[in-house]
Amino acid sequence: MFQKPLPSKSKKNLGKYFPFIKDPGLEAFCTEKNIPLKHITSPNNKEFLSFLKEQKPDIIINQSQFIIKNDLLSIPSIGVLNRHNALLPKNRGRLTPFWVLFKGEKETGVSIHFVNEGMDSGEIVVQERFPVLKTTTLIPS
Repeated sequence: MFQKPLPSKSKKNLGKYFPFIKDPGLEAFCTEKNIPLKHITSPNNKEFLSFLKEQKPDIIINQSQFIIKNDLLSIPSIGVLNRHNALLPKNRGRLTPFWVLFKGEKETGVSIHFVNEGMDSGEIVVQERFPVLKTTTLIPS
């Protein structure tokens, strides 16, 4: 018999009582792997940019809603990657699930792409496509 995995929040709470259940959060992962972690308000903050320059990263994975400026883009030797919740180059920008449904599109997906100074216009690394069902809504079930 298979059991559905616990939601992340439940795992985190149970981890307090049962040490064999790992905290699924990014902070716990970084602590376990001895990876520096910074809580920031903007990836373009001068203090954060100084921190990144000291780290000398090969690649940065962005998951913010900010437009990444050239000061940050020039730091990693390989580049900055971003996850975008649409099939680029279609539906660039924010609120893509809304626009997919509003336009009645039959498929959507996720794109991993390099960030450049444009709006979601960098080279696409990989995409995963999936159908938009007639029952799909923006309201979680």
